[in-house]
Amino acid sequence: MLLEPIVEVFAFYAAIRNYSYIDRLANALDEVTAYEAVRDALRDFYSQCVDRQDKCIEVSESLKILCPEVELGELERAVRDFLKRIEGKPGDVIVRETREIALLALGRKPRLLERRC
Repeated sequence: MLLEPIVEVFAFYAAIRNYSYIDRLANALDEVTAYEAVRDALRDFYSQCVDRQDKCIEVSESLKILCPEVELGELERAVRDFLKRIEGKPGDVIVRETREIALLALGRKPRLLERRC
């Protein structure tokens, strides 16, 4: 799946119990809202996982999750593909695309929870 790196980023947020990005994406009814949800999630992902040495995110005292390994070139290609998929599309197509990513991310959460540090 071309959107795999985006799904992995959103699954990371599910694993650390930050559902706000997933909810925003799943509720996006238009291009701009979908773009903003992905943009904000990626900005935070870069801050938390890419731009730092320590790849271990502390969720609570008893839960520390290792950042997912996402190849940045693949992530960039996935973002371009996502943007093409929703560009100029009606709301029902956008909803289908964004909810698919959200559902796949939620389904992947248990696997990311196994990556404790």
